[in-house]
Amino acid sequence: MITNLPFQVSPQISKIPVGNSQTGILEFQAVGGLMVGEQIEIDEAIASVPSPFVQASKLAVKIHLEQGIDDLVFCFDVVASSQSPDPEREHLFATNRIRYAAEIEAVNRISEQVAKTKKIAMVTAIIHHRLQQPKWDEEQTKSLSSPLFQAIWNFIQTEMSANASEENSAPTAEDVGKPPGAVSHSP
Repeated sequence: MITNLPFQVSPQISKIPVGNSQTGILEFQAVGGLMVGEQIEIDEAIASVPSPFVQASKLAVKIHLEQGIDDLVFCFDVVASSQSPDPEREHLFATNRIRYAAEIEAVNRISEQVAKTKKIAMVTAIIHHRLQQPKWDEEQTKSLSSPLFQAIWNFIQTEMSANASEENSAPTAEDVGKPPGAVSHSP
């Protein structure tokens, strides 16, 4: 799984059971985040999917130009938010949400589709890499039971949150085997 590198401190890898007796139980290696190969696979899978941010921005510019609203950020909020950020402009906000409802709904559908596509790509990548199933494809992922798919998705979320918390902490002296109180000297 992880290359044989000369670590000062070996990575903490644990095996996590995912699923239950009804869905079947798979055992995934927990490494505290996504691996590089997994992230590349996910990025490639969603590269051709339209960006919801770009679509929302285009619609915001359209509203800005057609309605003569000076505040482009307000126009973006019309598209992307369900409530006005400015209570004094609530009527303008609501009027434009109604006026552009069909186009706003289209942007929301794109956003939902991107989220589904990314979720399927992430589950597929984890199965490829962590269960060493290189021939597993997205159609097979779509054939998983919803409870098993959700259990794998929950595992991915746990891995990603572990990575986020690890990124915010520097290794301690104990982590790298230095005695407490040891001082590093820069050359």
